[in-house]
Amino acid sequence: MKHLLLKTSLIAFPILLLIGVSSCEKPTVPQPPNPNPTTGKTVHLDELIEDFEAEIPFGFVGFQYTIAQNGSEEHTNSFGKASLIVDGTEYDYENYHRKSLQSCSKTITAAAMIFELNKNNVSVHDSIYKYLPERWDTEAVRDITFDELLRHESGFRGTYDWYGMMRSYVEDSTFASKNYVYANVNFSMMRILIPNINEESRANLENLFGTHGEDTYEWQIAQSYLFDVRQNLMIPSGVDPDVAPAPWDTDVIDKVRHYNFMDQSLSGYLFNDQTMMAGAGGWYMNSYEFAAFLSHLMEDQFVYAQSETLMDREYGMFLGAFNGTDYYTHNGSYTSDDGRGTRALWVYVPFTKVLLTVQINSGSNLYSLDEVLQAFMQAHNDSYY
Repeated sequence: MKHLLLKTSLIAFPILLLIGVSSCEKPTVPQPPNPNPTTGKTVHLDELIEDFEAEIPFGFVGFQYTIAQNGSEEHTNSFGKASLIVDGTEYDYENYHRKSLQSCSKTITAAAMIFELNKNNVSVHDSIYKYLPERWDTEAVRDITFDELLRHESGFRGTYDWYGMMRSYVEDSTFASKNYVYANVNFSMMRILIPNINEESRANLENLFGTHGEDTYEWQIAQSYLFDVRQNLMIPSGVDPDVAPAPWDTDVIDKVRHYNFMDQSLSGYLFNDQTMMAGAGGWYMNSYEFAAFLSHLMEDQFVYAQSETLMDREYGMFLGAFNGTDYYTHNGSYTSDDGRGTRALWVYVPFTKVLLTVQINSGSNLYSLDEVLQAFMQAHNDSYY
């Protein structure tokens, strides 16, 4: 086992599009936050780590995780393979390896949205229509608010990641009732909305639309979303400034491939650049870098994106409970038709301020993401005394 236990500030080191199923399951029966008195007790991280690793590292092609507390105590480890011999070269899944966060990217997009809304004094209860491109017909979305998008309660359904898809959906669709249904389109739409919150930015983008056409506008809006996330969230977290919704660190040739754990004779696939369809998914990081961002978020290091707002309304995260201990979480997954896949997960326990981030490069695993979460929470509770 490769152990790296640091007691320093959590700062990250430099760091084929397929058809399948991308999903995230919301924990059932959310409960109000539990104060969980901490007097005289503490989490013993060494025991937590030992118990967690004893339970889950086998049953995946590659498994990588980071555990942090208060953003200052951290343990990162990895197991298994990033590439198998079926693809010509076999090599270990190392701590530095990056892969897509899948739907865990929604936590990033939610924080970016709240950041822009607060910075520009726009209410989450304001309608989204005035912040969509002026040339879109937005009549059908005039009663849909930012809050409803962030909570998957807008009436939007399905996955429409590309700009043209979203325009057609807004202009042509009759939307469903405003009850909760998890739908990627809510967060993909935020890629369009976030750069348009600021009046000056919106005016510049509209001018670009008028002078250079919709294709240029589509490209620039994606670049603006990317810039906002980097400048407002990633760089302040200490994450590499080149972080992107793409396999961007070209100096590292040993990329993470994605496999079917139960049938390792199948070659692994690579995701391509997802910049033009990011928002609901797409951001590439390792578990250490993602933990750096989440630690800054949960420790309220972003002036305009307070964790209380996101947790209270479950923006980009969900509230759950395990044996009386409350936690917040989000997961992400993608599975191709032949069982090859990728998984991601984060869990945060408010009363102990312990955080877990996980990256997995296979589908058809022996453990589900829910079982990984439960194993972590069991190890957490057993180590708290």
